[in-house]
Amino acid sequence: MDGGLTVTEALNRGGTGVIAVQGFLFDHGSGPKPSDAWAESFPHQCGGASIPISGQVGSSDVSVGARAGCHLDRSAVTVFGDIINGNFVVDSTVSG
Repeated sequence: MDGGLTVTEALNRGGTGVIAVQGFLFDHGSGPKPSDAWAESFPHQCGGASIPISGQVGSSDVSVGARAGCHLDRSAVTVFGDIINGNFVVDSTVSG
């Protein structure tokens, strides 16, 4: 596996089932969202597609920093789960 689908690829795929999605995690206070890119603006913003996450993303998986009310991971992370009702639902039983 090469790190997973981009958020755009995950949103456009057909079917159901557990997938790996790679992106940059953002949280502006309403919960984390993986995004295809992050903009080096102030405050930081998602770049490209993003999707809300339901479920726990363990602190061992991400190194999130805070700046101007935005928490972000400056390195791409891979999360495993399925898209259900417009949310990426993390499957904690799968790891890569």
